[in-house]
Amino acid sequence: MQHSKYSYYKELAFSKGTPTAFIVDSPLQILCAAEAIKEFEIEDYLLIIGIEPNDSRVVQVMEMLRMMQLKYRTIEADNIAEIYLDLFASKGIFQEKESIRYRRIMVGDYYALGQRALGVHYATEDSVIVYLDDGCATIAMLNGIMSNTEEPTDWGMKEVWRRTTYKPYMDKKKRIDHIFKQKGIYDNDFLFSLFHYTQNRKVCIYPNKFSNIHAIFDKPNGDNAVYIVGPSIKSRTNGLKPEIFEAIIWAKLVDVRKRYPNAEIVYIPHGRDTDEYVPLFCEMLTIKYKRLSCAIEYYFLTKGIRPFAIYGFLSSALWTLKKISPDTIVTNWLIDNHNAPGWRADERITQYYENYGGILTEKIPYPNQTNWKQIKHFVKWVVGWYHWQYVLKK
Repeated sequence: MQHSKYSYYKELAFSKGTPTAFIVDSPLQILCAAEAIKEFEIEDYLLIIGIEPNDSRVVQVMEMLRMMQLKYRTIEADNIAEIYLDLFASKGIFQEKESIRYRRIMVGDYYALGQRALGVHYATEDSVIVYLDDGCATIAMLNGIMSNTEEPTDWGMKEVWRRTTYKPYMDKKKRIDHIFKQKGIYDNDFLFSLFHYTQNRKVCIYPNKFSNIHAIFDKPNGDNAVYIVGPSIKSRTNGLKPEIFEAIIWAKLVDVRKRYPNAEIVYIPHGRDTDEYVPLFCEMLTIKYKRLSCAIEYYFLTKGIRPFAIYGFLSSALWTLKKISPDTIVTNWLIDNHNAPGWRADERITQYYENYGGILTEKIPYPNQTNWKQIKHFVKWVVGWYHWQYVLKK
């Protein structure tokens, strides 16, 4: 009986034409939702976008939605889980019948409790949850770094868990699971994922190959440029202070410029990155600093870009761009520090890239603590020199 129930919901999870509500909040999640709409031939859909007012990626999100001509609604993302859990507790299940008509809910982030809680609002009884991708967090989950049932055992897991502590997270999850059970919503780790190479037998994955999005655009053009996918320096620094990470980025930019002295090099910052020094580094090294108004994958597809080489710091974009452009040489920069927060997750993700994505790894020695002050002064000196040379002299 249990097996037949699982088979029934598996068929529903990946069925064609099923009315679907999407709950997403990032450029990659939106891209995955757009692919799902095409792949599963969904005509009756609702796309809910969680917006964080201070998130610098809001412009990217809005521009992508405009370019892809998707119908959508927005909701402020702050404290979604608490808001909707409180509503359920005080008023019971929502009574807005026109909203409660979707038999499948596709959630962008496996660990976003707010997205799950909000999804209940739109789900009919006897419906199913399917998860999309949230980059490296998805890879980590699939490879045993994180679990929605077991307590994390190191700071790396807690960092990837949006730095929430375990008990409050699980308390909220139990409340949401109880609501799922009350309403008959089936949640059994069904995924529509780009990262479908996994030994994890507890999940069921329908491969996302971006094939429908590929088919929309013209044939690619050759490109001899080199692209660098920048990290979010101040939000995820692998245990490094921002100025140390800046120094590492400076060193890698110099290295890439030496490798490709005559090539066009383009640095694309993370959507959330607001670092003020990296644009100066790029200008000093004649590297083009280009902030995008959409997801980098969408930019490459629409422009037909197939570069010679791509570099980045563990970004999931390395994986997706390699799939878009298989002949491109893609290199992952891994800061080599076994004691740093997140090291276990970083190591597993790197192994996944190597084993299944054909992505090269280049390890960066972890800076010795005694050198931190020197590095900090060095970054300030570089910026000061540039300011004197190119600003004050004009």
